[in-house]
Amino acid sequence: QGAVISPLLANLYLHPLDVKMSELGYRFEAGRRRVRHKSLKGFKDKVREKTKRTRGESMRTIIDDLTPMIRGWFGYFKHAHPPTHIHKPRRTHSQAVALDTAKAGEESRSTSQACIVCTGLQGRYAS
Repeated sequence: QGAVISPLLANLYLHPLDVKMSELGYRFEAGRRRVRHKSLKGFKDKVREKTKRTRGESMRTIIDDLTPMIRGWFGYFKHAHPPTHIHKPRRTHSQAVALDTAKAGEESRSTSQACIVCTGLQGRYAS
């Protein structure tokens, strides 16, 4: 009954929901709720800004500065399917702190990856 028109009606009915979810930073892909690309890009840009090699602060200070932002972002998007762009950190927390005394700024991604470990978020989003 109404097989031809049902998808059209469903699209009309669900369009406001899609718009609302997009405003909240989500998108739907293959039936899964995911983080919108723009939201993920904004998050990565903020992390890059706080982890510049020229920042001139200790690893501990950078981690302490990033922790609330990372926890908040992952807390907000905890119901989304894990982002595919966040990979497992190459260093543990203790290795990241040791990096501070050895070669702070060896890799631009090291700090942000180490912060995921420091904040305890590596389980779901970095595996």
